[in-house]
Amino acid sequence: MHPYFDGVLTERIVAARFTDLGPAPQVETRVVLDSQHPNYAAARFHHDNVVARTAILGYLAGRWAKLILKPGLVVHNLKRNPTDRDNLVALIEDDRDTADNSRDGKNNWDSVMLSGLLDDDVIDWLLAKLLRPGRAPNSALL
Repeated sequence: MHPYFDGVLTERIVAARFTDLGPAPQVETRVVLDSQHPNYAAARFHHDNVVARTAILGYLAGRWAKLILKPGLVVHNLKRNPTDRDNLVALIEDDRDTADNSRDGKNNWDSVMLSGLLDDDVIDWLLAKLLRPGRAPNSALL
């Protein structure tokens, strides 16, 4: 897929998926474009044959490691603690919007990372770690 010729790239097609949450989770990428979308097959092909062959998984794992040590390095809005779940989602979405706009697209590696952080199980895990009693803002999550 080419950004000048394939309009589907203006939509979010790839997101990270983190499982076995902790200091070193399992990391993968996935197509988030609806399977009924007319360009789904092209997006799946692009993911499997282009995205999956890059160093993106290493990048995402490295970003997760930084998130664990100092959340504000990955989600700039997490230099302060969120007030609740909705606030955490809004903070991550705001950071993702900034990444989308500054990199002229929704499928840059930082946006892929931030999209993965918005999964319900990851939000719940992050919120518990961020709001752990006695944890200082922007300090380690573990």
